[in-house]
Amino acid sequence: MNHWMNLSRVELARWWGIFVLLWCVAAIVSAFPINHLVCHAENSGPESSSARASYCGGMTDFLSSGEPSEWTTPLPYLLPIAVLAAVGGYGIWRRSKHLLSRAAIVAVAALVAHFIVLAVLPG
Repeated sequence: MNHWMNLSRVELARWWGIFVLLWCVAAIVSAFPINHLVCHAENSGPESSSARASYCGGMTDFLSSGEPSEWTTPLPYLLPIAVLAAVGGYGIWRRSKHLLSRAAIVAVAALVAHFIVLAVLPG
């Protein structure tokens, strides 16, 4: 049987933890600066009534949602990590390398899709 099919929960947890850490680093290093440049730069920001401005406004509304306090302000930023942790926990409990691989593909695709939407929306 394939080695990947016989991974223990500890090995899957280690693999998933490294992936989530790398995903978070990629989101911080790439997504936040690109989002800021496309959505909030003074000279190159989106036109006020464009589709890109609407998308950027929606992202800003989501990231600033909730009551502004030191406890609830970070919640929108932690939501993707909580989803990755929940899916990872389920996949680890089930010892499903296949589920974790698919979830990793979807998580990376979500970051790439965000870049593509920012690139193709008129504005």
